[in-house]
Amino acid sequence: MTNTHKHTVFAFVLVLILTSLAIPAKAGSAPAKTTVANYHAGLLNALKSDDAKTTDGRFKLFAPIMDAAFDFQTMIKTVAGQHWRKADAADQDALRDAFRRVSIATYANRFKDLPADAIFLIEAVKDGPRRMKLVESKLNAGKDPVALTYVVRNTDAGWRIIDVLLDSGISELALRASEYARTLETGGTTALQATLTTQADDLLQP
Repeated sequence: MTNTHKHTVFAFVLVLILTSLAIPAKAGSAPAKTTVANYHAGLLNALKSDDAKTTDGRFKLFAPIMDAAFDFQTMIKTVAGQHWRKADAADQDALRDAFRRVSIATYANRFKDLPADAIFLIEAVKDGPRRMKLVESKLNAGKDPVALTYVVRNTDAGWRIIDVLLDSGISELALRASEYARTLETGGTTALQATLTTQADDLLQP
């Protein structure tokens, strides 16, 4: 599969995922750009702390920042699909918590070598499907800037990120859905919760 075709496939999958959300947009308290800008500023500020020298330290620093920026429940609900709808409230809560933990651990691991002079730039805010916003950004942390497009949804708590598009269209949410599809089919939400817990444990190893 060529890179162009791969990008097209993931962009198409993203549209299918987002347009399948039945939850209507709600009034929020801040624009989508502000949510992303605060998230960027929070990450960079956290990385200046001495506690950011360890993965566990970064996890603890990133947790409140990502909780304020991401809608983890909508994200895992989208990934789990029909399996989420079939699960009881306790299982849904456990799955959401496990997904939140592995998501934060992933970023704590991903940004471990981010240089001190790294900067995020927001370049544009565009309309997306279902009254969502696409916040186009770049991370300058070396020779080649990394393009990041945040898919941001308006909720009761304000604008929240529900996906990140990498490399001109590769959806992290679509990748997660593809990665976890077999686990959900064979073991349901209980199996996925166990998988997410193991993944987070591995990421948080010293």
